[in-house]
Amino acid sequence: MAVDVSDGGMLVTPNVYGSFSESVILTVEQYPGKVTAVIAGQRPEGTAIAFADQEEGRKLAAWLCARAEGRSGRNELD
Repeated sequence: MAVDVSDGGMLVTPNVYGSFSESVILTVEQYPGKVTAVIAGQRPEGTAIAFADQEEGRKLAAWLCARAEGRSGRNELD
């Protein structure tokens, strides 16, 4: 679950296990694609993830925010 999200990354919980700077691939149910990211830090409340590609991250962040607001998120993918 994304606890906090921005164009640059997000905080996810439960924690993603891995080392600092380790590459991860994010997949989100119903999101049409995968986003490459790196583990930026571990916190008690979750794992900080930094998007490797700013544009991929911007699209995912916008899509997640639209979905949280009850919209489909389709417009944010363009």
